[in-house]
Amino acid sequence: MTEAPPVPRAADTAPPKAGRRASGRAPRRITGRRLSAAVASCVLLGSLAAWGLTHGWGDAGRSGTPGSTSQGKPPASASGGRTSDAASQEKSPDSASPSPRGTPTPTGSTSRPSAPSTAATAGYRLVQEDGFRAEVPAGWEARPRNAQGQFRYSQGEIEVVLVPGRDTAARTSASPVTYQREHEPELASFRASTWSTATGLALVEVGSRRYAHGSFTWVDDRGRELFVRNAALLVDGRYHLVLVIGPEARREEVEKRHAQVFSTYRATP
Repeated sequence: MTEAPPVPRAADTAPPKAGRRASGRAPRRITGRRLSAAVASCVLLGSLAAWGLTHGWGDAGRSGTPGSTSQGKPPASASGGRTSDAASQEKSPDSASPSPRGTPTPTGSTSRPSAPSTAATAGYRLVQEDGFRAEVPAGWEARPRNAQGQFRYSQGEIEVVLVPGRDTAARTSASPVTYQREHEPELASFRASTWSTATGLALVEVGSRRYAHGSFTWVDDRGRELFVRNAALLVDGRYHLVLVIGPEARREEVEKRHAQVFSTYRATP
């Protein structure tokens, strides 16, 4: 005898309760319309955040320089949301009003022209006489212009001789080399000596500065061997002479003194 099929119970056929997903049901799918709405909302929120940052949100913690931090500085003024580098820096006492772009602001150190320096090299003093200006050794005996137009400064066996514009190229020679070898009165003893040497004779032209220089050695009438470093500078048709005279045994000191005096010698009106 065949058995009848079982009758389903009410619990097995009842619908699922509200709020619970039935087993085997597919998950809800996001449609294209919902995705577009979500993207638009994110863009709107990002725009609002950017607008807030540029209109005052968080300005109190910025110093005006991107990437920099500063403690103790006041926030940006209410009139502007950004603080420039120039505004965030403290002004020095010499700061002036803002200048147009590209024009430097003058300060106390550059607003006034500086006066020519009157400081001389250590061990020298600056002298200015009729026709020249130069540094001469400090503490040396100075003698005024003599009948030969010479200014002399001496100490012991060494002497500096300066002759400003006494001789003209028109009456002697337009060549400084020829002038010092054949015409310069201060080298007359060299030309008259029975024993003499001349070395390093050269003509130098640097800009408008044209001169001849050389080293001369001779024995004077007292039997002393003298060493002279000489320069003949031609300025506006007149010769300016710089000589340092001393014993041959002190050649290095003579050369050193001459180099300093001649480098600072300037012809003046």
